[in-house]
Amino acid sequence: MRAFPEGLSGRALSQSILLLAAILSALLMRYWFSTGILPPPPRMQGETTQAYRYASMIAEGGTVPAVDSLVMHPAGFETAENSIFEEYIAGGLHRFAFRGMPFDSYLRVFCLAFPLLGMLALYLWLSEAGLGVAKATMGAIAYGFLLPAMLRARGESFYRETVAVPFILFLCWAVEKSVRAPGSRRSIPAAAASALFLILANASWKASGFITAGILLYILAMNTGRRLPLPSVILPASAQIASALLVPHMAREGAILSPASIMAFALLVSAFVRMTSLPVLAAAASIVTVLFRFNEATAHVGAMLLAKLRFLFVHPADPLRLSADARLFWVGGYETPQVGQIILLFGPLLVFAVFGIRKMWRRGPTLLRWALLLAMAAYLMMDRLHVLLAPVLIAPALETLRKPLRYPALGLALGLQSVFVVPFAGVLESAGLRVQTGESLLTESELSDLLSWAESETEPGESFLSYWHISGFLSAYAERPVVTHTFFENLSNRRTIEEFAERMFQDEDSLIALMERVDADYVVYQADFLLDATPSGLLYLAGRTAPPLESAAWRMQYRPENLERLRLVFQGPSLRVFAVNGSSAPDCTMPPGPLFEERYSSLFGEYRKATAVVSDPLGTAMSLATAGMANRSPDLLSAALMLLSNNGGVVEDATGLLQQLLVLHMDGLYPIEPLADDFHTYLAAYGPDPEIRIDLARIYLASGMTEEASMEYSAAIAENPALEGSGVAEDLAWLGDLTEREIR
Repeated sequence: MRAFPEGLSGRALSQSILLLAAILSALLMRYWFSTGILPPPPRMQGETTQAYRYASMIAEGGTVPAVDSLVMHPAGFETAENSIFEEYIAGGLHRFAFRGMPFDSYLRVFCLAFPLLGMLALYLWLSEAGLGVAKATMGAIAYGFLLPAMLRARGESFYRETVAVPFILFLCWAVEKSVRAPGSRRSIPAAAASALFLILANASWKASGFITAGILLYILAMNTGRRLPLPSVILPASAQIASALLVPHMAREGAILSPASIMAFALLVSAFVRMTSLPVLAAAASIVTVLFRFNEATAHVGAMLLAKLRFLFVHPADPLRLSADARLFWVGGYETPQVGQIILLFGPLLVFAVFGIRKMWRRGPTLLRWALLLAMAAYLMMDRLHVLLAPVLIAPALETLRKPLRYPALGLALGLQSVFVVPFAGVLESAGLRVQTGESLLTESELSDLLSWAESETEPGESFLSYWHISGFLSAYAERPVVTHTFFENLSNRRTIEEFAERMFQDEDSLIALMERVDADYVVYQADFLLDATPSGLLYLAGRTAPPLESAAWRMQYRPENLERLRLVFQGPSLRVFAVNGSSAPDCTMPPGPLFEERYSSLFGEYRKATAVVSDPLGTAMSLATAGMANRSPDLLSAALMLLSNNGGVVEDATGLLQQLLVLHMDGLYPIEPLADDFHTYLAAYGPDPEIRIDLARIYLASGMTEEASMEYSAAIAENPALEGSGVAEDLAWLGDLTEREIR
């Protein structure tokens, strides 16, 4: 009797069991990471909002529409322009296998689990590259627990990388195996696998086109140096050309002339013509197509790369030195990583890799070595691409594991890095090393309020003009038509976003003209527009360093009462929604917030201080109160009072601040008008309080403002009729008489 099935040795079985156990352990670790260490937001983010929406359509038995009427209103978005593939995998799997599971919960599990296929792919690749079974197994385990890999797989967002990266790693394994095959016949299975995974990678993620270009260049260089088996050359090259012609988004973008397709044609030539300069010529032609080709779908990428090279990866102070496309795309995940980010993501792994890189290089040319160079270059260009560097940086780190004791040392280092990522980030921040970019004033609670308001107070057909990252939420979760979106590959969308930025800092009529042209009923204004002066902000995108004082943005932030055709219908801590005359939503009745008060603008002009207002309002209030009492600053005390009042602060604290402001008024340091605003802020939060109103009436009376005093007295009596004639308001009796005469 055989102990194992034919073709399966005991060692192979044990390795399979170990690898399966590692994958399950990594799944548990990622679940723990996403629930206890760094929980994701409750909704999909940014560009992934529409992928989420399309996947849910498929899960419900529908399909992705050819034209999405909710996106890029009023014309709609032709969905074939985008890579719609992962949606069918995730949505189809839910429909046929997990129908009983709530889709939102399922999708988060999918985002945790599917990337773990990369562990198997990396194991195969490392083994094929000559590192041996033990190191390959350790590499797969390390990848499962590696922080940069987990950050993109914690259910935060349904990124294209979720599905694409495993396919890319399988592609690398198949190419490595195919190139190393000793003859044409033995190379066919691996070459066929490389062709399949190349097509899947291209279909999954638009960025895969640049990755496959690098892989095809490697095959071309290897075939130039020594003749490879013919299938290893022809099959992946043909797959790239087939992808360019048949994958919808690639065909629409003219991918037949992309860098990857240029490499594919050169590869086909190399199969029959020996030309040592062919790799250099193909690489040069590819670079030209990226940087200088007039392709509307990729023009923003080329513009950004040229700008980074021109300005040595640092944004110029004058935004007009950059093109509009470069300003739009050189933000967030497309910035060059900072030192703090590199240390946070790759610190322990880099320490091991530095000592192993020499040994890895001595192994000779492999796709693994080539991929490491490309991944490092890509990551330094765009910090979002740390997902590509993470698996290949493991290889040189493994080369240090010459003794068994070093295996747990590497595992422990990577495990501790992931478990203590939050305090480690805090240490780096305190040391002056930034680990975050692209902050926003918008909180999840405010976003929830916005979406709930949009669903309840607006009609399904009413459309929104907003910055692109808000648009995704409104279309996916509130199902309202939006004018702009995250599809930067669409030229019309990019131009609308850029025009929105420009007109926001022109007058109201200019903004209204844009809204009429795109048939928008509402415009979403964010305090970020004025307060964020970084290259990620709307000011920089508009080509400005400071906002004009009478611009639409300035009025929407500080003087909405001066707007003629726009009316305020929603307000949160950091954003407002304005309606054009004729829309269905009622006017906003919410109290003002500190970020929208012009007299506080000097306090929150620094973006980080403004961020603290919305992220930690009560803590910020107490800091302002302490500083205000020490300096006898009415603006600091007033801002603190507003923050306490709007965020459920302790009434005794708010009362103390109001008393302090009253003292400053009595000392002649604080005018009556802002003091009255402070009283009304207090009353709106902690009222009704007739006695406080009586106090305000006395203050008005002392300032000779009899009409205002009479109004407050009348309001106090309405709240507590027992106060009339009770002696509490003896010094205001004449006001009572005045009110009675007016009533008669």
